[in-house]
Amino acid sequence: MFPPFIPSSDSRSLSSRQHHVEDENLPMSENSLTTEQLAARWDVTPETLARWRADAIGPPFFKVIGRRVKYRLDDIELYESESMRTSTADTARIPSNDLRLAAQRDRAAGTTQGAQA
Repeated sequence: MFPPFIPSSDSRSLSSRQHHVEDENLPMSENSLTTEQLAARWDVTPETLARWRADAIGPPFFKVIGRRVKYRLDDIELYESESMRTSTADTARIPSNDLRLAAQRDRAAGTTQGAQA
């Protein structure tokens, strides 16, 4: 089971949300968000995003300059659109989560098989 992303009913444009993040004195690239910026956008804690990354939930991410985690804006928007629901009864899985989980299981199986050899 994974926590669903619940889009905000806020109808402000992306540029308004970017402005809000900039108001919080967080540096922002035009094409990516930091963990803190995405947490503010989705109204979750950075720790929640860290837990979701460990569980292969949420949009893909990359690391820059050591351990700094970033999310591409295109991936965030795709994840948000995949998460849209028309009813609380809609329990469809999010395709990008399933792909990441499958890749994670494949890597773990490869590691386990290598250890058994």
